[in-house]
Amino acid sequence: MNWKKALVCLLCSAVVLFSVNLPGAYAAGSDTIIFLALNDNLVTSPSVENMPIAVGGTVYVPYTMFDANITGNSLGVIVGAVNNVVTVFNKQKVLTYDLNANTCYDRNGNSYTRAIMRNGIIYLPLVSLCNYFGREVINNYQRDMGGYYAVRIYTPDVVLEDDQFMDAASSTLNGYYKSYLKSIAPSPSPSPSSSPTPSLTPSSSPSPAPSPSPGPDDNPDKRDVRVYLSVQCGGEEGLTDILELLERSGTPALFFFRVEELRANDDVIRRLLASGYTVGLTIPGGPAEDAKAQLEEGNRLLELIAHTSTRTVRLESGESAVAEALESEGWALWTPNAAAAGSGSAAAYANALLQSIDARKAAARVTLDDSPRTAAALPRVLNGLREQNYQIRLAVETEIG
Repeated sequence: MNWKKALVCLLCSAVVLFSVNLPGAYAAGSDTIIFLALNDNLVTSPSVENMPIAVGGTVYVPYTMFDANITGNSLGVIVGAVNNVVTVFNKQKVLTYDLNANTCYDRNGNSYTRAIMRNGIIYLPLVSLCNYFGREVINNYQRDMGGYYAVRIYTPDVVLEDDQFMDAASSTLNGYYKSYLKSIAPSPSPSPSSSPTPSLTPSSSPSPAPSPSPGPDDNPDKRDVRVYLSVQCGGEEGLTDILELLERSGTPALFFFRVEELRANDDVIRRLLASGYTVGLTIPGGPAEDAKAQLEEGNRLLELIAHTSTRTVRLESGESAVAEALESEGWALWTPNAAAAGSGSAAAYANALLQSIDARKAAARVTLDDSPRTAAALPRVLNGLREQNYQIRLAVETEIG
């Protein structure tokens, strides 16, 4: 894509994210408005989930904005659900943010600017993080736009120079700034209207019975509920049919393999990765050191098979001590929270699984086996999810903790 095409893409996009340490005018600015841009694109629908904030002169960005699946960089981001630790890493470096201890360290014990949490959202310090990983991995640029700031996070392969990008984005940003100000302005109080004083004279006709409250919708819209599908590959005969169905329907999924079964599934793993699926490792549990050794061996084999690695792990034992130890090392633990009984027909299994998913209010994480029954039930499951507008999302490491 040449710079003219990139410019067109920029102008057709909607909003922007940006970040860097802010100069003195906004040093105190908890009310500072900062929009964000990623590479050559503006981010649409600015909200607390994607807008940077300024605290004490430092710009912090929601941790999800550093995920490789969003930004296109080479970084991995993992949030530990057990110990409240955020790990940002690539093949050379690791930063560990411990929100409970208010610390941030690298592998050598060097200290860096800590992460913060506001309104349940974890924010990472932009400049400190970019400086640590280096310009060849991730960079940032900011500009005072007059009343608000714009921050750009980008990788080395961007097309537009910083000034080109900001100049092209300025009119769009001004529009978003005005819209944002309107959205946070208090609504005027309605004028009180006069209403006649109700009569106390009893009526000769009986009052109508109150209408019954509407019952729940038989087909509720679940567009706000995320569903993450995974498949535990165990050598059963349904895997080929499951994969073909997922590929035909464009359904994202995470596939787990036991370390000892990786070599026997090398062709399957390469096919999965080429099709855009993700791969995780399943281990039985045991002592933490044994678990870490198994995962290291698993990643060694994945590197040989497909020049890849993973930080996603499924523990068959569910031991909390092992889980905490792995999360402290930057592993993302897969914890299913929706399932169906192991017996019954494919139709009964599909219905039970949909009922279990329906009970989840925000996110459902499902692990399927690779049996022929699962392959037979999956079309009914996928149809049910799409009829109710569930978000079927790829289980990336930043979302599954």
